Amino acid sequence: MSDTKSHAAHHISKRKPLGFNVVINVLILLALLSTFNLKAEETISASLAIESDFLWRGFDLNNGKPSLQAGLDYEQAEGFSASLWAYQYDFGDSDDGILIDIYGAYTLPLFEDASLELGLYRYEYSGESEASTEYFVGLSYLFLTLRYLVDDDLGTKYLEFEFDYDIFDEWELNLRYGINDDGFERYYDYLIGFNTYINDYVNIKAGYSNHEFDEEGAQGTLFLGITGYL
Repeated sequence: MSDTKSHAAHHISKRKPLGFNVVINVLILLALLSTFNLKAEETISASLAIESDFLWRGFDLNNGKPSLQAGLDYEQAEGFSASLWAYQYDFGDSDDGILIDIYGAYTLPLFEDASLELGLYRYEYSGESEASTEYFVGLSYLFLTLRYLVDDDLGTKYLEFEFDYDIFDEWELNLRYGINDDGFERYYDYLIGFNTYINDYVNIKAGYSNHEFDEEGAQGTLFLGITGYL
């Protein structure tokens, strides 16, 4: 196994087997919620996407193959949000299957155009990979976001900078830079991308992602994705 594959296995696939019945129950619950009459300040949306690569913090999580992805998102005007996403993944010889990403967060306004976000991600896998929970705190001002994430299960810390800015009438520029600390060493990754809505239901994105390792499984990659919203 190459150094890159070893790092990817340590940061991504060292997780407990997925309790799949739990995931199915959550999916059914969210599907039922989407049929209810929501308050004006509440929204639920569903999406389906196909992406040329499944890229996560500079790592390729689907062995260089296109990835089908689906999601459900819930938001309240008071600041609470929750999501459930499913992704195809392939770690090569070690594991493949469906990754379930469960997200929950609360956003607290600080002052005009600034907010504080507290939340977590729960990563569950249908294969042999193990689960973990990542907690985060984020600060946002206008189009800038600084986020600090800690995964106690894996012993990793991740500092992320994001810049999202409308450069044309219908196009948004997305820049991201991240620094990962796994307890042994630190390394960076970055992303340069664009996205646009071609109508109320379809978004397309494209860009370039790279990792400090710059080798197979964590190298410079051009990507393209299209997402449909229900």
